[in-house]
Amino acid sequence: FIAPSRTFADIKRDQKWWFPLLVLSVFSYVLFAAITVKVGWLQVQENNYQLSTETVREKRDSLSPEARDKVVKYSAAFTEGAFAASPLLLLLTAEVCAGILFATIKYGFGGKVTFSEVLAVYMYASLPRVLKYLMGAVALLIGMAPESFNMKNISATNLGYFLSPTDTNQALYKMATSFDLVTLWTLALMAIGISIVAGTKRMTGYITVFGLWLAFTR
Repeated sequence: FIAPSRTFADIKRDQKWWFPLLVLSVFSYVLFAAITVKVGWLQVQENNYQLSTETVREKRDSLSPEARDKVVKYSAAFTEGAFAASPLLLLLTAEVCAGILFATIKYGFGGKVTFSEVLAVYMYASLPRVLKYLMGAVALLIGMAPESFNMKNISATNLGYFLSPTDTNQALYKMATSFDLVTLWTLALMAIGISIVAGTKRMTGYITVFGLWLAFTR
């Protein structure tokens, strides 16, 4: 947060990727607790349903009341379980993304780097997500209406947070949501870290990270 270049330089000496994973896990459970107490997972699932496509809504509405209740309960339990397993999912996601970054910077740009170094960079660069977890939890605890909670956009770090996902043009809403301050901060940190551990120019790190982000989010 205050000396990223020094942090990433230290990764060349010691790749303790587990520490940021621990920090992120703790704060994700803070948000998990706030959702459980203030919203409830059945309401989370109902909110997700309201934001789903018309085809999905029509399919669920065509079910009998008993079948609909079972679908809602199973879906809510799955969503809750997935969130409870967020540390494991974060680690799996980090390994996949780190693998892509490693291959790109090493074989595409000739960087001298190891997979464990890239994984550590990814984990430390992800720490700003703590702010999203905290902001989401605080918003719920100070009185956000449970019906307004959007699992896919939990904090006021992008313009999409202030727009209605159902009434706003979908292309505009997606663009407003994609340019998230924490996401951009994380990507910038990742670019700095990759360039430092790989021994490449800073611009190479930015091209690698932001190029991959644009390729996978367009």
